[in-house]
Amino acid sequence: MEDNNLEETLVIAFAESKFRWRTVEGVSRQLNIPRDKIYKKLENSEVFIRAKKLNNKGLPLFALRQKYESETPLGIKILNAITNKIH
Repeated sequence: MEDNNLEETLVIAFAESKFRWRTVEGVSRQLNIPRDKIYKKLENSEVFIRAKKLNNKGLPLFALRQKYESETPLGIKILNAITNKIH
């Protein structure tokens, strides 16, 4: 899969998910794409953000920036910025 196609596929997967935050493992299973390829794309894209806090299994969490901004209440965004919870 080409790099641009991968980003587009990831955007769709994140946008259509009922979850705001996703793990690489979950997205990998959903799309049947290797975890390392997904992780590299998520880490190097301006379209996605990563939570500084890991999930309860110790896995990094990613969100589609646009979805985070549209679904997260302003107070939570301010709190996250103050507590430095997202990259």
